[in-house]
Amino acid sequence: MERNIKNSILSELKDSLNIYSKEEIRELIIDRVLSGTRNLKLELKDKNKLINEIYDDICGYGLIEGFLKDPEVSEIMINGGDNIFYEKSGYI
Repeated sequence: MERNIKNSILSELKDSLNIYSKEEIRELIIDRVLSGTRNLKLELKDKNKLINEIYDDICGYGLIEGFLKDPEVSEIMINGGDNIFYEKSGYI
């Protein structure tokens, strides 16, 4: 269900990204996630995670956004969509 909500929001916003500010995009995502999960038993932390994932997919670098924000990550290696490795504190 979360995947359906995410895909719906991504397809809805993809053609109109240039008319919204990042703050407006975040507000739209929050609104869509809260209305789309109203009947689901999702905890607030899971809703926030979904909101952040969608925002990162639209306004950031998707799956690697968390690694980019982490100051301890010194290298990110991507070998396809399912193979992401990173170096943190000297360890891969």
